[in-house]
Amino acid sequence: MTDQAMSPLRRRMIEDVTIREFAPKTQHDYVQRVENFALPAPIADIAYQNKALIYDLLLKVSAETLITIAADPKHLGARIGITSVLHTWGSTLTHHPHAHMIVPGGGITPLGRHPKPFTTTEVAGARL
Repeated sequence: MTDQAMSPLRRRMIEDVTIREFAPKTQHDYVQRVENFALPAPIADIAYQNKALIYDLLLKVSAETLITIAADPKHLGARIGITSVLHTWGSTLTHHPHAHMIVPGGGITPLGRHPKPFTTTEVAGARL
């Protein structure tokens, strides 16, 4: 990606991880994994009539799930950040509420000093 084609947000992220002297692998993998949490069809039907309540629950529960898995020492053992996006329609233009979640390529250790990188199996590979 050329510097001209790079978004200001991505440029700022690269500057931040460079200033903080993250390892090159950590810099490369910083935005590592996207997860997708979808509602089963019967709950999606309920969500259609109760959008605010169900969509709020979907975003909160999916975030709590990833945070809990990442905090478990059997997986990552660190605190992670999350950006969630709610989609309410699928690619076939049918009602299909789901959340896409972007997580960094690591987390902050319990001591809070250094980022801890992870492999895709440590968080994303956990059975939900």
